[in-house]
Amino acid sequence: MKALVGLLAVAAATPAAAQVTYTVITPPGTFEQAIGMSRNGEFVVGTGGSNGFKWSEAGGLETGFGFPFEPWGVSDDGATMTGTYLNGASQNEAGVWTAGGGADPQGSPFPGGCGSDVSHLNGCDEDGDVAVGMAWDGCRTTPTMWTPGGGYVAIAKQDPTSSARCYRVSGDGDTFVGWDQGLPGGQGFSRRACIWTDPDTQVFPLTTPGNPQGLGEVTDVNDDGTVFCGLTGSSAWRKVGANEVQILEPVPGLGGQYAANGISDDGSVVVGVRLQFPVADAVIWTDATGPMLLRDFLAANGITVGATDVRNCTDVSADGTKICGWGNFGAWVVDLDAATDPWVDLGGGTSGINGPLTLDATGPLTAGSTTTLDLTNAPASAQLVGWLSFASAPFPALGGTIHAFPFSLQILPFADASGNWGVSLPWPAGVPVGTDLWVQFLAQDLSTFHGITVSNALTATTP
Repeated sequence: MKALVGLLAVAAATPAAAQVTYTVITPPGTFEQAIGMSRNGEFVVGTGGSNGFKWSEAGGLETGFGFPFEPWGVSDDGATMTGTYLNGASQNEAGVWTAGGGADPQGSPFPGGCGSDVSHLNGCDEDGDVAVGMAWDGCRTTPTMWTPGGGYVAIAKQDPTSSARCYRVSGDGDTFVGWDQGLPGGQGFSRRACIWTDPDTQVFPLTTPGNPQGLGEVTDVNDDGTVFCGLTGSSAWRKVGANEVQILEPVPGLGGQYAANGISDDGSVVVGVRLQFPVADAVIWTDATGPMLLRDFLAANGITVGATDVRNCTDVSADGTKICGWGNFGAWVVDLDAATDPWVDLGGGTSGINGPLTLDATGPLTAGSTTTLDLTNAPASAQLVGWLSFASAPFPALGGTIHAFPFSLQILPFADASGNWGVSLPWPAGVPVGTDLWVQFLAQDLSTFHGITVSNALTATTP
């Protein structure tokens, strides 16, 4: 009976294999580009042969919004889209679409425009109440914003003789990002990374002694205006809170120009593109995996795509679990939700002089990703025994339950002076999908009856 109870406990706690999904959301054979995603990851918008589309898992693909439309932004409820449409004079003009009112052209704060371009709207906030873009004043661009009550208006730029543009707005609608070519004294010709903290106030986050003009662009911002990403020179970058700007590493062994297009709310997931003429490759950076080509990331999760299928990652949801982008054969969505934490705690540990001997693990168990083990609450400098098992036959021992048995690997480290031990290692390539593993530690602890404490056991299944 005890054996049956133990077997049922392990079966109930063992997780299903982690899931990453890749879904093509536009018809095969049509060239469609996913450009933006709602903050909650529910809606994706883009353009191509369909003259504008909106997609959601619940509603599927929607096209035909009353005018040829290139939407860049969509609200969390899908009821508002912001973008650019082709007006009756065959010019590109800023437009807003709402579920209740249909198409709403926005015109321009300036007369005329420049050839086929009058104005543009790009991203919007989570409620669809604020959107940003640019308008053509002659053949110079001026950053713009739109609100339902205030209409479509110009906002600050450094130099009226230079150009500037806004790409996206924070989820709360208070912070805009993009670029400005101007300098305080005029005569600017190169794009400078720019943040608008209100319609009249600009900040240039890349201005440093080594880059006095702050050359680059800001391409995305999080919900409250504290996390940013973009590009400078040939590199992608991110800035999280009060931290310094971080240049993101390129994919190992692959040069070219890198650009970050989207960032999660906490900054832990960044998506973008690598360009090396004539090739474009979608790229993902995560704290767990570092920089990877998206097709390699998918392959590590059992999904095979062609190199031309994933050309560009364009946006990521606020929680970092959904990504959109496009390739030569259509737009797609990648869902990372179940890949983030494959580890399950089985318990079975005992307490010693410092309390419960506790084992934690992090890492998605995908090829090249970082796997971290942390053991706490052992006696100072205690001898440890660590076991890794690929088949569990649990049994009671030493006042706890041993799950990582029979073990396939044994290590014999020592705790530090605080009673802790930890290691971070890259997960090896070639581990088959669906591999089950168990990890557990013992610690010498003379304060206990058995002289040994047992950690909780962890189990995981490779995705």
